Amino acid sequence: MEMAKFSGSPHLYQAWLYGGGDVNRRRKRKDKPPRREPTGRYVRLLKQYRPEANPQGYWWWRQRVIALAGGLCARCRCGGRLDAHHVKPWRTHPELRYHLGNGQALCRDCHEIVEAERN
Repeated sequence: MEMAKFSGSPHLYQAWLYGGGDVNRRRKRKDKPPRREPTGRYVRLLKQYRPEANPQGYWWWRQRVIALAGGLCARCRCGGRLDAHHVKPWRTHPELRYHLGNGQALCRDCHEIVEAERN
């Protein structure tokens, strides 16, 4: 009896060989709700680079800006890791630091481009 040759990726072959199942279960990202409080590392880094910042206020602002963007970059519409960008700079407009209208969700690449264009 001749065995049928399996064409496809090795992980699909293993799933077929060992009884199926969801072969992408490790790849699926579970949607977790955003943290309610900033972590210790986040607070330390924020205080290091922006000593005048309010960690809870900044955390809330950042989470809301990214949520309002729907998890997509405002410039290139890609998903993934997003930064919250201040449209009007943090240092020159202290009254708009935590205003949602002054925020824009950008991916890392677009954020670097926008910051380079600003300077």
